[in-house]
Amino acid sequence: MLILRVRTWLILSAILFGLSMIAVAGHFLPYNAPSGLRTLCETFASPGELLWWVTLGGVFAGHPHGASGYVVWVLGTTAFWLLAAAILVTLGKGIHSAVRHLRR
Repeated sequence: MLILRVRTWLILSAILFGLSMIAVAGHFLPYNAPSGLRTLCETFASPGELLWWVTLGGVFAGHPHGASGYVVWVLGTTAFWLLAAAILVTLGKGIHSAVRHLRR
């Protein structure tokens, strides 16, 4: 059972890593791209951008320019959404346990 959970988290982290790479690459879409797609990419990748800005960026830095900046951006986005998923799973398990306990 534990292996299945670890496997599920590894699959989820791989999916989130791929989505993070796509979202960071979405910042380089041409201006004639649909604005909804650009907004979605910016919203999804913004936690990693904040992490980059705090660690490697600077006060007046706009976006990463080097490879290390993009690595921090993608990994930060992946870690944020993985943490958000873990929090939601924990809350869901707690609510499920409380409801099951109340039914007794």
